[in-house]
Amino acid sequence: MKPLVVGIGHPYRRDDAFGLVALEGLKSQSLETDFLINRGDPLLLVEQWQGRDLVIMLDAFRGRHYYPGEMLEVRLSEDTPLESDILFSTHTFSLTEVLVMAGELDKLPREMILILVQGRSFGYGNGLSPEVASAVPKAILRVKAILSR
Repeated sequence: MKPLVVGIGHPYRRDDAFGLVALEGLKSQSLETDFLINRGDPLLLVEQWQGRDLVIMLDAFRGRHYYPGEMLEVRLSEDTPLESDILFSTHTFSLTEVLVMAGELDKLPREMILILVQGRSFGYGNGLSPEVASAVPKAILRVKAILSR
């Protein structure tokens, strides 16, 4: 089964749209992968990633120790601290809660990589902040590198 790249976010919540914008940029590339948009309910992803060896998720986050536009890559494994500050989300069910639940139910893919960008503004409106917008090309390049290995 092809790898799955997921863009998570809400198109009208400013920086929360990071995952959607990055995913659109990836769709224009010639990549051997499946793409999926998730507009803020990561709980729906558990069924979507079943049977996949590799899942890459693109999402914005709010963390206490990061600056807007800072990009983090988190590779999930058994020793990943899922309660970590870097996985706080802006969605109904946080990505952390979904990943913990999926892990307990043995429903995680073999390899999951999160490409996360610290947002500045999550209020209603269109368009990414300049800091987050500048992280989009970096995220696209990183996903392409992961997929080409």
